[in-house]
Amino acid sequence: MRKLIAVFLALAICLFTGCNKANTDTPQDSSYTTTSINQINSQPGSDFGSTIFESDYTSGTHSTTTSESGVTSHEFASNPKQNSGVPSKGNAAASSEDKTPADNPPIATGDLKAVWISYYELNFKGKTEKEFRSTIDNMFDQIKNIGLNAVICHVRPNADSYYPSQYFPWSANLTGTQGYDPGYDPLKYMVQAAHRRGLQFHAWLNPYRVSSRFDDISQLAENHPARIWLSDGTTENDDWAVRCNGGIYFNPAIPEVQKLIIDGIREIISNYDVDGIHLDDYFYPTTSPDFDKAAYQRYVNTVNGKPLSLADWRRANVNSLVQGIYRAVHEKQGVSFGISPSAHISSDKSDKNYNELYADITLWMSNSGYIDYIAPQLYFGFEYPNDKFKFNNLLNQWMSLNRHHSVKIFIGLPAYKIGTLDAGSDEWIKAGDILKRQVEQVWKAKADGFIIYSYSGLTSQEQLNKTQLDNLRSLLK
Repeated sequence: MRKLIAVFLALAICLFTGCNKANTDTPQDSSYTTTSINQINSQPGSDFGSTIFESDYTSGTHSTTTSESGVTSHEFASNPKQNSGVPSKGNAAASSEDKTPADNPPIATGDLKAVWISYYELNFKGKTEKEFRSTIDNMFDQIKNIGLNAVICHVRPNADSYYPSQYFPWSANLTGTQGYDPGYDPLKYMVQAAHRRGLQFHAWLNPYRVSSRFDDISQLAENHPARIWLSDGTTENDDWAVRCNGGIYFNPAIPEVQKLIIDGIREIISNYDVDGIHLDDYFYPTTSPDFDKAAYQRYVNTVNGKPLSLADWRRANVNSLVQGIYRAVHEKQGVSFGISPSAHISSDKSDKNYNELYADITLWMSNSGYIDYIAPQLYFGFEYPNDKFKFNNLLNQWMSLNRHHSVKIFIGLPAYKIGTLDAGSDEWIKAGDILKRQVEQVWKAKADGFIIYSYSGLTSQEQLNKTQLDNLRSLLK
């Protein structure tokens, strides 16, 4: 009898405390299998992307002078909680702010009217979860009220993450120290917050960049793939991550690197209801042959027939990654994949994308199976001194390129230039309606939408920025 009473008491306590409630904080796909950082490190024989072996960023790109967040001391340091190798099923407790998908308004469709939100603008060091949520809510409310319909947010800026990952450490922008768990899931909340407002949410990541400001691996989290590869005492993976120009970058030629990047994207689309995966123009960080000399020599030694030139081989490496990401993204219905290249494109050696970043933009645009959209960064005004880069001339050039019927084109616009001299032109100081006129030209050219870089420039309280925003809002509302 006592045992029976004990059983009933246990059941009552369980029901009272909600122990039977399903944990749905982070959706999981039961068919999805992944490889951990340590497993990747122990699988040098992977043949992913092996076909490759057989067969400074300047103006006009996403750049800023703000220093990169490094590894610093923080109040969380006394209780380190690193990404453990198993994605958490949500670190934040459910709140009354969380709505189910059925409560959300329809997600925006039609022409894209988006804004980039960079990791500089998603800096939450020393902030609580409540402060994080309040900031995101205010950001997304502003974006919705402007008349935009999508946000493109950095979620993996330096091979570190804004979500619990089994591949990459937590971003230093969350706690001040890379690899330390903030105690909640920022990506989960950002996706929810966007969808509550009917905004699309696109996850923005830089595939190869580990750091552009330091090359000391001791500043990386202990479980960062680059730190593991460069410090594990083996020679086989010494060139999987490369020190270059004072930074550290993954080597695009390495099949295991490609697998890591693609597995990381699968992790995002499997665990979060994102509407898109987005890359910008950070591909190869240098044209120097020293960057991947050993990998290229391995390719030359094993290829049958005439080897590709170094430049063509590098483009083949990037193409392989882009195709792999496209296939991974399209494993889930309703998710798009796009890239935002530099505006510089031409048929000669001045084409920065083709000759410096080794990004074959015209190939991706003119064929299926690479991208769903292209979003060139046309970060120039109507009065730019060099005629080649005047906004209308660039817009017409990009719109005239051969484009597969499945590939859309969105135009990147530069709110960050408001109030600044631009190569001697003062139009961004004098005129208060440049963004509005640029959007009008985008629509006139029949592009599929636009993306503004970035949130802080668009919403600055400086009078000139407010004037630009008011004029733009009058067009969008």
